Amino acid sequence: MNNEYREIRLTNLDKAYPNLIDGDLSNDLYISAVCNGSGLELLKYPSRFDCYIAFYCIKGNFKVNINLKEFEVTDGTLLFYVPGCIICADRDVDLTGCEFVLIAISRGILQNAKVNFSRLYDEAMRVMAKPCISLNKEQQVICGHYYHLTEALIQTKSHNIKDAVIDLYSSLSHYLGSLWIDTLCSDADGADSLRSKSCFEKFMKLLAEHHNDEHEVSFYAAKLNLTPKYLSQLIKKTSGKSAPDWIASFVILEAKNYLKYSDLDVKEISYRLKFSSTPVFFRYFKTHTGMTPLEYRKS
Repeated sequence: MNNEYREIRLTNLDKAYPNLIDGDLSNDLYISAVCNGSGLELLKYPSRFDCYIAFYCIKGNFKVNINLKEFEVTDGTLLFYVPGCIICADRDVDLTGCEFVLIAISRGILQNAKVNFSRLYDEAMRVMAKPCISLNKEQQVICGHYYHLTEALIQTKSHNIKDAVIDLYSSLSHYLGSLWIDTLCSDADGADSLRSKSCFEKFMKLLAEHHNDEHEVSFYAAKLNLTPKYLSQLIKKTSGKSAPDWIASFVILEAKNYLKYSDLDVKEISYRLKFSSTPVFFRYFKTHTGMTPLEYRKS
């Protein structure tokens, strides 16, 4: 292990995939159709991307890990990637014959488009729990229309094509988001109050931003203008999992990524995760995993 993972920017994707988009727009939007799985070699190494990615598998069957959780990708699977997650495909899988479409969108283009970025991010954090869904025939046709319309727009070479494409993918972002939210809500408890759900989404957004530095419920409660006890009650009611458990799951995931994908010693990992001392980190990790950091690294 030389690096904990690779940081990959949207603008570097053209080294692995041919981009349908060119010109200034290529810095914010990436669209590619790949046959025979050649571009999928990029996913065989732990990587973090700086963009949102929608990955649609036309043909193929392989497994992918997102934040150390394994998911299966098959024909008709749509996978959604949120910036900051660590993704890695099975290195031993034979990708010959695999076909897929990949769409990558920068955070900036969504902020400039007609998209409620804050809401989209909140929804994306919920998608992390279920990044893969299977599209039915009707949904496949609709997504295909978006792809072919983009091809047609690009081929016109019009001077103001950028705004047209941005608006088109603003629409696509809403459509794809609705597919996941419908799927997630179908499994949710209908008795949950809107207030509880809203609080949970805001908590998850804060947790994604601050879990490396802040491990106490009191920090998140203060940000949300709530008492720690009341925040914990709302989080438990909505998700079935307590606020401290959510915090621990994020912190432990980050620690596991360091242990699995880097050569950093435990002292340095403890420092990066803002623990007061290495022994405190040891106890925290063992409490939540049943093993010491070194035991996990060797496992």
